[in-house]
Amino acid sequence: MSDPFPHHYALLEHVHERLQPRTYVEIGVDAGLSLRFARPGTTVLGIDPALADEVVATHPDATLIASTSDDFFATHDLDALLGDRPLDLAFVDGMHRFEFVLRDLANLQPHCHPDTVVLIHDCLPTDRACAARDRTTVAWAGDVWRAAHALTTERPEIGFVTLDVAPTGMGLLTGLGRAEPLADQVDDWTERYAEVDYDVFERDPVGAVNRRPGTADLLDRLLPPRRP
Repeated sequence: MSDPFPHHYALLEHVHERLQPRTYVEIGVDAGLSLRFARPGTTVLGIDPALADEVVATHPDATLIASTSDDFFATHDLDALLGDRPLDLAFVDGMHRFEFVLRDLANLQPHCHPDTVVLIHDCLPTDRACAARDRTTVAWAGDVWRAAHALTTERPEIGFVTLDVAPTGMGLLTGLGRAEPLADQVDDWTERYAEVDYDVFERDPVGAVNRRPGTADLLDRLLPPRRP
């Protein structure tokens, strides 16, 4: 088996190279460090309420929307922004609270096809402080792990794994486009999983979020075939 990716950016770059997606949506752009991996010819859309000035230089061809993801999906036509092409790849790295992640997934799902890949950052907090809902640490994953735990527990038919890659893991969804809609379950999951304590993750960090090695060998087996 190959060595783990040294960082989540290396994993993201590998996914772009492997899939060569026609369309890419990134929720949570910040300074645009992850946008730079999008390949020429990919239609790129970045969504963030506080876009940094340097993002334009990072990927000059991206369409950038200064908005929260909730407001974006309520007021914009994603299909039109993608040129009426299906969503091939999305990276969810916005607000580090699990209910936002669940809503982002529910909002992305109608635009997914059977081979759409969705990546979710920060599914493996390093400790309780890193997993707090309010940021007090440099490395902060928030409680995104609760979204990963909900997907693992409630919807085993969706192809979800958490890849163990520095600094705080990367969730991989490969079955969202062919799964039953999440939208009707988001409110229920938000209420129930808000009560799940970090002890659940701490006792079983493998089973709680379907934790797997963050290696290229495993990733390539999980990803759909590259389009012709």
